[in-house]
Amino acid sequence: MLMPTSPQSVNATATGNGSKPVSGRGLLRRSYADRVCLAADYKTGALKLDPSLKSTCETFRVSPADLRAELEARAAPNGNGGADMDDTRACDLVGMAVELVEDLGLDGAIDLLEQVDS
Repeated sequence: MLMPTSPQSVNATATGNGSKPVSGRGLLRRSYADRVCLAADYKTGALKLDPSLKSTCETFRVSPADLRAELEARAAPNGNGGADMDDTRACDLVGMAVELVEDLGLDGAIDLLEQVDS
């Protein structure tokens, strides 16, 4: 049975002030009513979710080994904050490409890129 959402989020009840992100680990072990409240809080921007490594890999369809390697490369000291400029630029370009496809669809993004290229 679904319970009505309360004005106070589940996250705020659990952490005291609602400012801490909710860990994605063990999220599915929460009751259904709690998950509905958390989902509503997340969708409205009232909740910051910190997903598990496994959930992040599933969302972005990448392997855990590749994600770990990227995280380790970013954390490694090399004189400029842990990431090579080329790696940072590549991640920025991937992010821009994802946004472009989300906004225009795959065909629209390809058409736009072909116009820019010519």
